[in-house]
Amino acid sequence: MKAGDHIYIYLKHKSGFKFTHHGIYIGNSKVIHYWKNKVRKTKINRFSCGKNIHVKHYKKSYSSSRVVKRAKKKLDERKYNLFLNNCEHFATWCKIGKHKSEQIDNVPIIVLYKKTQQEISKVVDPINPYKIRRKIKKMHFW
Repeated sequence: MKAGDHIYIYLKHKSGFKFTHHGIYIGNSKVIHYWKNKVRKTKINRFSCGKNIHVKHYKKSYSSSRVVKRAKKKLDERKYNLFLNNCEHFATWCKIGKHKSEQIDNVPIIVLYKKTQQEISKVVDPINPYKIRRKIKKMHFW
């Protein structure tokens, strides 16, 4: 692993929902990532939560130094949104300049209810994104 790498870990919510958590490794055992609604710099062992760390590879990406600069520029940002601006969006933007999250692009709820990401983001609690089901149920979508 080297500075500028897009890294991720596999996690599982207590409800059984599996997901990945993403960040940018900046060297010296530090990672910049979205955590608790804010872009933070964290020690790698805290980021990993004891899980194996994986590196996402790209065919084309910015230089390592540019990726690290882009990540540092976002420190303390508080614009987290599960569907529009999550940790994977952040890491992908730092690495290749595209605001993209593969795991969100594949969320069945978006397809099933044909809602735009903006409409769905209105029912997501940005601090606790797992509240989405309760809020959607209250809105009688299913």
